[in-house]
This record gives sequence, structure tokens and C-alpha cells, in this order.
Amino acid sequence: MPSKSQSPTDPTKIKIALKKAIGSINKALSLLETQEFSECSDILVQVDSAIGSLGSSRGQILDHFLDICIDENLQNGDKTKLKSQLSKLYKLTK
Repeated sequence: MPSKSQSPTDPTKIKIALKKAIGSINKALSLLETQEFSECSDILVQVDSAIGSLGSSRGQILDHFLDICIDENLQNGDKTKLKSQLSKLYKLTK
């Protein structure tokens, strides 16, 4: 089972995806506030970019959760906490 340092999900990649989403949202807001867009599609491109980055980071966070959080509970034999974590994950992915 992978340890935290061996996790296939790199937290740095998650941070990058979240920062890209923030950048796209800020660009869309700036375009709206300054009306510096030639077409409305300019704003939509930024919104779609943010959605893509958030979706990417969400998937990476779920992978990280499965790699690390679940693994730790299995190693510790903490079935109650494992069930709680899985239930929380299930509710978040509905």
C-alpha cells in the first residue's frame, strides 16, 4: 500500500489545478467588470476553463482520498472510521 510520500496523486498537481480555476474565474470577472471582451464567448471560455480545472482537481482529490485516507484506515484496522469516510465520500459524489 502506498505511503503518503509514494501517493500516485501529487498534491502539487491539485494546487495547480485549483490555481488555474481561480485564474480563470478572476479573468472572467475582470472581463465583465471592465467590459474588455470582444464577444460574450470570451467570458464563457474562462468559465469553461474554470469548470474544467475544478473538475480535474476534484478527481485528483478523490484519488488522493482513496490513496491516502482509506489506506490509512485499512492499515490501522479502524473499520468504524473507514465506514464513516466511505459514507462521507459517497455523499459528496452523489
